[in-house]
Amino acid sequence: IEGFNLQRVSFKGNSWVSDEAFTGFISRNCRNCRIVDISNCLNLTNKALLAIGNYCPNLEYLNCSGGLLTLSGLLALRDLKNITTLCVSNCLLLSTDNLLSAIGLFPRLERLDLSTNASVNYNMLCILLPMTTSLRRLDIRGCEDLNGYQIESLQKMFPKITFKQDAKI
Repeated sequence: IEGFNLQRVSFKGNSWVSDEAFTGFISRNCRNCRIVDISNCLNLTNKALLAIGNYCPNLEYLNCSGGLLTLSGLLALRDLKNITTLCVSNCLLLSTDNLLSAIGLFPRLERLDLSTNASVNYNMLCILLPMTTSLRRLDIRGCEDLNGYQIESLQKMFPKITFKQDAKI
């Protein structure tokens, strides 16, 4: 496939796609892409995020959940100022420091999915949430280091944010 002007592309769950094939496809077909889903693509690395950063300047939605991205992958997206939705659930290589270093790069971020990330905890969210002034929805389901009382406290501190969570008070 070549020369298409795609606005949406999904490789969701494709374990066969390589960084090289993905980069080639994105560079030829996705200059106006607004939505990219590479969730659970276990062969894609930070190189795929570098390609997205280089070739998808209009990106608004990125789902890279379940992937092998790290801070350098998120930093490769630094010029994508239109991202409103970022899904990084179950990204085992992302640390608290990685998330704190990168999240401020997305000034229009409205929806953030951090579900099932072991690095998400109350203290980290207390630092991260003030950096995301546009954030309206935060998915923290499956973040085992958060309890119901902490989430209730966060809801009071950040009333403009809707928390999607499964902790009980």
